[in-house]
Amino acid sequence: MKRKIATITFLLSISLTTQFSVAENISAKSLEEVFERVRVNNSELKSLDLQLQGLSSMSEQAKAIPNPQLGLEIEDFSGDKDGLTETENTISISQRIELGGKRNARVEIANTNQLLNRAKIELKLSQILKEVQIAYSDVLLSEVQLSLAKEQVTFTKRILASVQEKVSFGGSLKGEQTKAEISLSLAKLDVRKLEAELVRKKLRLVAFWHGDISEIGKLSEENNFEVLTNMGNLDSYPILRVEALRVQASEKLLKSQEALSVPDLTVSGGYRRFEEENEDAFVAGVSVPLNIFNRNQGAIENASSSLEATNVEYEGKKSALSNRLESLKQIRLILIEEFKSLNQTILPDSKRALTQMRKAYQLGRVGYLDLLDSWRLYFDTRSRVADNSHLLQINQAEISSLTGEILSRLTGDNSNE
Repeated sequence: MKRKIATITFLLSISLTTQFSVAENISAKSLEEVFERVRVNNSELKSLDLQLQGLSSMSEQAKAIPNPQLGLEIEDFSGDKDGLTETENTISISQRIELGGKRNARVEIANTNQLLNRAKIELKLSQILKEVQIAYSDVLLSEVQLSLAKEQVTFTKRILASVQEKVSFGGSLKGEQTKAEISLSLAKLDVRKLEAELVRKKLRLVAFWHGDISEIGKLSEENNFEVLTNMGNLDSYPILRVEALRVQASEKLLKSQEALSVPDLTVSGGYRRFEEENEDAFVAGVSVPLNIFNRNQGAIENASSSLEATNVEYEGKKSALSNRLESLKQIRLILIEEFKSLNQTILPDSKRALTQMRKAYQLGRVGYLDLLDSWRLYFDTRSRVADNSHLLQINQAEISSLTGEILSRLTGDNSNE
């Protein structure tokens, strides 16, 4: 499956000065509109963006060279000397020169850490959007369940009216009327319960952008479920990009520790004044540490072990990701097959059976319980269609989050590479 993952650039557009106000009379009606509100107003994403801005500053800081040092030395004053008249005064400037590629290694670490944290933000964003899509699908499922419950109330009222009419003419037992009345009462209770459940799920959805329940309109449902045959290169997926950059960061750290084992050179130069002789002179010096006792060997060994560990973790997560995706693909195949069977065969058949049973009941050929069974079969089939669609949406959210495809929906970029 060819795809173009949205780059992290759009994240940088989120800043503290971003102003995004949603008019009270405008409600989100699609998943893309919900995603956009989350992108702009989610507090966790704003926090991550501020952290990323700080890391950008650290990359600049890593390029800086060590500061020079200014020294002042005064010799032969007071004591047996006459105050400051016989002193030797030296003013010097010294500069440490980094050797072994320390500065380049430091810059590479900072740049890699910046890329790593960008990848972490992209990974976090894909995970948040997955939860948003699941919450979105939960709302859709509750809306369907509530609609079905209301239909059941309407249907039960009609049956009750038909039974009452038959009872008045002696064509039906009083017990059937009692059963119909009980069924109606239970159906009304279901409606009230599902209305409360729908409100709860809507509140959970708007919580992702700190919104109000009035910001959710009539949400559109997506039924474009395709069989996935090729999902691209695993190494390009957000979680593995993070792990790959962690490996790179470990490599840069090892390189930096090795560079630290190389001693730096310090050069100095200055001016010396001999007060007693009233003479001047220039001084210069060079110093270098002797790597006799400390060659940074412990830090190098630790960084080497850390690199091996991150490589092992990368391979482990790559294997786990491959297995997880394969499992999701198999589940998807089963759900798509069920989706087609339910919508193409089972649902039309159950609807036709209900229509036939209604006519038979009106003609007195079947009883109330037979009609109720047919209705329940039709109702359960429609409920199963809704459950199947909900499960497919969850499956889609999990797969697109793992592959990073969900990010392309955020920017509206669906072009192929």
